[in-house]
Amino acid sequence: MKELKIFLISPAFFFLFVITHFILIPLNLHYNAYYYATHMPHKRNQYPFIAVINVRSDVPIARKYVPGYKIKYFGDVREGFNPQIQRKSIAQDNDLLNILQTDAEYYPNASNANFDNENIEDYKFTIDFESDGKIDKIERGKGMPNSAEKLILSELDHIQSEIKHNVPEPSINLQWLWNMKFEKRYSNQY
Repeated sequence: MKELKIFLISPAFFFLFVITHFILIPLNLHYNAYYYATHMPHKRNQYPFIAVINVRSDVPIARKYVPGYKIKYFGDVREGFNPQIQRKSIAQDNDLLNILQTDAEYYPNASNANFDNENIEDYKFTIDFESDGKIDKIERGKGMPNSAEKLILSELDHIQSEIKHNVPEPSINLQWLWNMKFEKRYSNQY
């Protein structure tokens, strides 16, 4: 009788292990990615929420996570959503900060910008990000104010802190596992 109980309990534990390890933990990490990304340790001028936007396009960032910013989505369910975070009138009327999957663009005068014009590249300030959210390259357009870089970095810090503050905490916090997986994924790239 004792052997029968052990025989029946063993598959139950194995089944529970498989469900937890291969289904529940990945779902937790996936659907709580914005929480984990904004709560992980990171270097100055690294924005892990950019990495989540870039990779987790099927988990849209909620508008309530970044109050004061406009969030648009491009794409569809099959290919994933490409979020775009925007805010106008940051430092002056008609300026625009536009954050896409891999870059942040600042237009000091978006009302005069003709976005179909190829020369628009000359009149914007752009920060390109690496896949882990670190700043890769900064490009300054013609006539760009000296304060543009500081302004954009300040806004990125603000967005990251808003997400950190407004995203609900997961019921089972796996921050340690997220940090380990994030480090493993991105430390081998270079």
